[in-house]
Amino acid sequence: MQLKASKRRLRYCPACAGTLTQNRRPPLICKQCGFHFYYDPHVSAAVILRDTKNRILLLKRKSNPKKGFWHLPGGFIEINESAEDALRREVKEEIGAHMENVRYLGSFTNRYFDGGINYHTITIFFTADIKRMRFTRNDETDTIAFFAPKDIPFAAIAFGGVRQALMQFRKEQN
Repeated sequence: MQLKASKRRLRYCPACAGTLTQNRRPPLICKQCGFHFYYDPHVSAAVILRDTKNRILLLKRKSNPKKGFWHLPGGFIEINESAEDALRREVKEEIGAHMENVRYLGSFTNRYFDGGINYHTITIFFTADIKRMRFTRNDETDTIAFFAPKDIPFAAIAFGGVRQALMQFRKEQN
């Protein structure tokens, strides 16, 4: 697997600025100091939120990547933050909601193309019920809407891992 940023590959060691050797698989290895550079995935958390009618909350993205596509509340996990803490923070920031009955659903991979770089991500998905919500417009979300599980607009879902999580959720509901 070749690590690429746009059409360029990573060439120089972050430890000594020596030349990195591209192997068939990670890691990249510095010829000069022997440093091993692993291209690790970025980790995020997201939630399938249900209302009292068992409808699912989806958010329409206001900006790229995937502007205009639907996604779930969530975001990247920060250093020294658990997936559950990141999820609570993101849900509160994005839609002003509090959750209850939070349960682990699974994890799925994505590609997140932003700023000319194709990031590999792993998203940890949960399900939860909305306790209360006060949505205010923000920089990330254009629209919020609730969908019955049978009416989820799969063709307009932003990321493959989100589609997989929603399909697994639907399957487990039946």
